[in-house]
Amino acid sequence: MSAATADNSNMSQVDPGSIRDNLGLQSNKSQLDHGSMRTDLISHSNNTSQCSRPDFLDIFHRLMQFPVDEKQPMESNARLNKLMDEINPFCVGQSVAVFLTEEGNQLLCKLCMLIPYNEECLVMKFCHTIFSVLTNTEGSLEDKCFLKVTNFLIHGLEQSPKGIIPDILSTLAVVLHDNGNRLKKFYELLLGETGLFVELCESTEDGVLKGLLCCLENITLKSGNSPYMEEKYVSACIDIFLKILYDIPGLTMDILPKCRILCHTLRGLHNIVLATRSVPLETIGLLLSAVWNYVFYGLASYPLTTPQTLYPIPMSQYNPSVSSNNSAKVDTTGKQPQKKKKKKKLVPRRQSNPKDTEDDVQYGNSFSLFPSSLLSRDLSNTIEDPLLCNLLGNFHLNNELSGRGYVSSSESELSDSDTSQVGGKHRSHYIKVRQAALGTLYIIFKFTDRKVIFGYWMCFVPDVPIAGNIQQVRSILTIILRDPSPKCRLGALGALSALIEGTRPFLAAAEYTDQVRTAFMPFSLVLGSTLKELHRSLLLAVVSENYPLTLTQLVKCISTLVANSPYHRLKPGLLTRIVKQLKYLVRHRDPNIRVACLTCFGAIVSLQPALAEVCYIVQSLKPPSGGNSTTLSADCNTNGTTEDAVMAYSKEFQFTGDGMEGEVVPNQQDYMKCDCFSASEPLTPIKTPSGLQTPVIFQDKNIQNQLRNTSWLITLCVQNILPQQVNNNDTNVAHTTEPVPIRLESLQILAHLTKNYFPMIRKNVGLLRNLIQACMEDSEGVLKLHAIKLLDELTQVLSQDLQNIDNSNEPNSDMFTVEQVLEFWEYLLNGPLLSALQCEENSPVCAAACDCLSNIGSMIFPLLPRHLRILCVTSVLGLTMGGDKLVMASAVRTIGVYVLQPCLRDDLSFMSDAAHTILTLAADQSTTVRMKATWALANFCDALAINRENQETQFIEDFSDSLLVKLFEVATKASQNNDKIRSNGVRALGNLLCFISEKSLRNPNIQSHIETAVKCLVENASAGIMKVRWNACYALSNLLKNSLLPHGEKTDWSVSVYCSLSNTVQNCSNFKVRINAALALGTPTRREQYGQASVFANVWNALILGLISTNKVTDFSEFRHRDTLIGQICTTILHLAVLFVPADLEELHMCLPEQATTLASHLSSYKQNSPQNIPQITSEIKKVINHLEYLDRSELSMAAQEALDSFQAVLLVEFSESNNEDKSEKSFFKQIYD
Repeated sequence: MSAATADNSNMSQVDPGSIRDNLGLQSNKSQLDHGSMRTDLISHSNNTSQCSRPDFLDIFHRLMQFPVDEKQPMESNARLNKLMDEINPFCVGQSVAVFLTEEGNQLLCKLCMLIPYNEECLVMKFCHTIFSVLTNTEGSLEDKCFLKVTNFLIHGLEQSPKGIIPDILSTLAVVLHDNGNRLKKFYELLLGETGLFVELCESTEDGVLKGLLCCLENITLKSGNSPYMEEKYVSACIDIFLKILYDIPGLTMDILPKCRILCHTLRGLHNIVLATRSVPLETIGLLLSAVWNYVFYGLASYPLTTPQTLYPIPMSQYNPSVSSNNSAKVDTTGKQPQKKKKKKKLVPRRQSNPKDTEDDVQYGNSFSLFPSSLLSRDLSNTIEDPLLCNLLGNFHLNNELSGRGYVSSSESELSDSDTSQVGGKHRSHYIKVRQAALGTLYIIFKFTDRKVIFGYWMCFVPDVPIAGNIQQVRSILTIILRDPSPKCRLGALGALSALIEGTRPFLAAAEYTDQVRTAFMPFSLVLGSTLKELHRSLLLAVVSENYPLTLTQLVKCISTLVANSPYHRLKPGLLTRIVKQLKYLVRHRDPNIRVACLTCFGAIVSLQPALAEVCYIVQSLKPPSGGNSTTLSADCNTNGTTEDAVMAYSKEFQFTGDGMEGEVVPNQQDYMKCDCFSASEPLTPIKTPSGLQTPVIFQDKNIQNQLRNTSWLITLCVQNILPQQVNNNDTNVAHTTEPVPIRLESLQILAHLTKNYFPMIRKNVGLLRNLIQACMEDSEGVLKLHAIKLLDELTQVLSQDLQNIDNSNEPNSDMFTVEQVLEFWEYLLNGPLLSALQCEENSPVCAAACDCLSNIGSMIFPLLPRHLRILCVTSVLGLTMGGDKLVMASAVRTIGVYVLQPCLRDDLSFMSDAAHTILTLAADQSTTVRMKATWALANFCDALAINRENQETQFIEDFSDSLLVKLFEVATKASQNNDKIRSNGVRALGNLLCFISEKSLRNPNIQSHIETAVKCLVENASAGIMKVRWNACYALSNLLKNSLLPHGEKTDWSVSVYCSLSNTVQNCSNFKVRINAALALGTPTRREQYGQASVFANVWNALILGLISTNKVTDFSEFRHRDTLIGQICTTILHLAVLFVPADLEELHMCLPEQATTLASHLSSYKQNSPQNIPQITSEIKKVINHLEYLDRSELSMAAQEALDSFQAVLLVEFSESNNEDKSEKSFFKQIYD
């Protein structure tokens, strides 16, 4: 044997462990992150010199032509081993790749055919080659090569020695990264009931688990828009992840590999929920508990335990204190430093023994940012207590002092010599685990149905203050307040925001009480207590947080809380405290924080219903900064006086801290002075009324006294929006503007204020008008858009203000007069609004300007000068011919408003132009344009019906039949379109059928369209979404109003109309639809419109059965409409009884007595629940009695006469009771008010 052969033979017998060491593939040291794995392999490769491409091609061709000698496998393997040693240096460590991607793919495909699974050394070198090729080709493998390499590695897991399984798994993880969509062929082999991964998850070796979990993480990562894995494989992955999370606490392994396993597992769960956008409900309790268990991983006083399944419960679980034996242990053998009077040195809390188990090497903040007595107090105490502000001021001032997890050296149990780098690594990995857990928790909260996740609320947020002496309380607020890592605090805030988002309907039940907690508390009070604790803790975090990103997310979280909290049911003062805390941040040097603060202010002023507390916050010249409020200081329980707290705030958080010399102002460089934040502000006594006294009564004297002042919030917003002068050292005066996001948020705040609190800013309309004009002259297009949106809100409330004056018996002198509003519109149409309509380069601005034009009310439009009225009409008609779909949609919507203007409604020329424009756009390809056009079409037909009702004879006679036919065609087509368009289509058909005149009925073409229209209405009333059915029933009511149309026995479609309405009033699940159906059934005024007696009897019986079915309420949200439905059905039944003829009684005599009893019982119930309607019901009953008395009995059989007598007797009793109730009701009011 030659030397070379001997060398090769010896090489083939090299210890695999040493090769693994050289390649950096040790199972207990390999980095499983796909990015870091390749870096480590490159750094561990041999330091070879740069190789040339000819050398590579020589070795590459030898490998591609390498023969396999099955007779002498050892010699063949030795030669192959040598070739791999020669080619590996070409794959890594090169500044420029010496091979092409295609060559790399060919090389891997060839090696898959050459490498035997039982040769551990060759398999490991092949793994190295795969890493190297993927690194040089940026991870791209051809489909054929990917399948071959993946197949080789998967079968290698089955056939290769156990010692290299971790390395194969590590390699497979890198291959699978971002290639999950190409793995469909192997899903069953890996994740089936007996799949490889299912078996490998039973292993306890850290290397195997790391590789396995890294593979699963990469498999679960969705690749682009490709289909995701099947549900059964998703369930298999979730089962493996849950098993690992539940088994990890009981496994004995080093901290670092355990943290890596946990990170892969948590990120894998994150990938699944993100890809499927859903959480399996059958495992959500297990999933939440498993992830929640690792949110506190590594924090002191929170030992790692086996997760306990969470259940949806309305009350918070009792969490007993963990015994000292199970708590985190800290070695106390280190020498304790002697106490000295010198200034304490801050050092990180570290562990004494790096070899301790994970429960012993926990780090964290047992000291906590806040003392125990501090955290257990109410928020009103913590914020307004000068001693507390002194402490918080120190933490807020110094970046090191405010960092969590730092204690003074005199308090530390370890000396500097006892610390090591291992503790730092552990801390870093603990933080990564908590970050991964919080990220997974966030994605679960985000994609779980609100109804489901709200049941787990009390598992994550407390309903009592977090006391500092109860370190074991596991709450998401604990992370926000105590976690030493700003990234973890950021993740916790994101998760809390996702948990709160969309819960307003569920939190609406929350309420406040001053009563002491008892053994039993209603769930509403628990929710109220929870919301109070959320406000308290988040505002504490605002005081202490220094990191800009985390502080920004914190303010955003407060905004989410504000938007979802029912403040009208809570104790007032919470919003005032929020404003008091955030006022120091609106001039922060970080613009993102300032934007977040403005967003929070916007959320406060956009709350519905409007709150008295918000009025008191907004009304003053300065933002709230003191505690003279009786409400705000009512729950103070501090050693300091209220005046002390007021002085603390009036000095802009200037305090003297323990251990600090002199006075300090926290983050003085971060805050800039503003005119609306003067420190010398005189504190206005505020007596905030209860939030239960909402909606706001703006006639309140305290509020009225401040209405003439400009609010501090308006001043702040105007200063943010307009350029501000800056005096330089020289004589030049420069102007600076705030960043665009800040200006936009300020405009949105003004829009919310205008919409919800217009009486508070009525005196500032001139200021807003000038502000809008200035914004329209700005170069920023998006600023123009938001300025026009502000103008849209302003014009809407001005129109509403005029209507309130018209409807009010006691006009308010502060309200705008018609002359003032007219002057305002003349200014707009001659100034900013006209320029916005001509802004073709910015279509959103032009569209918003069209919306503003639609807000000219019916009181102002006729008073405008003729040239301005023409300008409005011609402008919107012209904009419908443009090419921009957004502008066209807004313009046709404005036309839909104008057709209802009284001064335009009877103008045949304008109506014809409007009709042709609407018909043209109703056929547009854009769904948005078609929706707006069909809405305008329905309004146009409303105007026609109003003209018919007002007997506009000339208009009706001159209206073109050909145009009417086109309207029928378009409306019929719209009623067969998608649901968003269909509701307007059926509304238009109903109005057209109501408008038809005798002249139009003589046109045979129109008669055919009538039959088609009625058929469409019947179909839409019988099935479809509720909005369409509601409109269809209303349209059928309009059809039955037109007495000129053939009804009853004169037409074939009458029976289908009554059958459809009867079925709807009896069986529809939506009560509002049934109300309209009952209204439609009572529309005909003549008996012959119902047709034969059998049809009339069917309608009567359907109404009685519909009345009975009102007792069965399956959907609780329908309960509020129940009384209205009963009243409408009773009214319709009494209306039918007035139309009784002998033939009807013959049809109904068998069931009439029993039905009379049913009617009487429901009438009694209705009168009891709606006493204001008793006079109307009494009048209807009297009409029925009078009609029945004069009914010709000669045509009735004896049975029918007996039934009639029974029915009359019941009605007489009911009439007598109604009269008595009416009299007693009147005497009651007389007694009260006389």
